[in-house]
Formats: sequence, C-alpha cells, structure tokens
Amino acid sequence: MEQVVKQDWDDAFANMAYVPGSEQLPALWQSRALAYRNSGIRWNEHAYGNAERERFDLFWPDEQQDIHGLAIFIHGGYWMRFDKSYWSAFAEGARQKGLVV
Repeated sequence: MEQVVKQDWDDAFANMAYVPGSEQLPALWQSRALAYRNSGIRWNEHAYGNAERERFDLFWPDEQQDIHGLAIFIHGGYWMRFDKSYWSAFAEGARQKGLVV
C-alpha cells in the first residue's frame, strides 16, 4: 500500500522560520517603508471598499517628471501577516523612472 505524505502548508509558506535573525526583519521593513512615505515623495492613499484594509497607495514620480506608465505591486504571497505599510519603499525604483506605483 502506498503511503500518503501530507504537506504542511503552514510550514511551506513560513520562510522566515528558516532565515536566521528573521524576527528582526518586519520592524526593519516597516521602518524603511514609513521613512520612505515621510521622505517628501508624492503619494496618497485610496479606498476601494469600506473595510480598514481595503486601501491602496499611489506613489507618484517627482512633479518635474513626465508620467510614463503604471507599475502595480501586489503582495499576495504571505497572507498570514503584514499589510501595504511594510512595502512602500519598493516603489522607488519604478517611481524614479517616471512610473506611478
């Protein structure tokens, strides 16, 4: 009889359990994102529903830049923790190239 091996999906997606010092990373990510949002760049938040987490941020190129398009960042791979407030600084590279993020 063939043995059935069950996959532990919680463990499969718990990457930080395998990264030494990872317990310090969320605070680092969040502080970098907050510093980025407070750095003077143009950005605003928009609601797409009534729930507290039904929000998205738009990060705009500098005013003297032409807008060349839109880049969308969707963080959908780790639904256990975190929200958009951790990832704001990821917008910078595309924003510098004239993209709204």
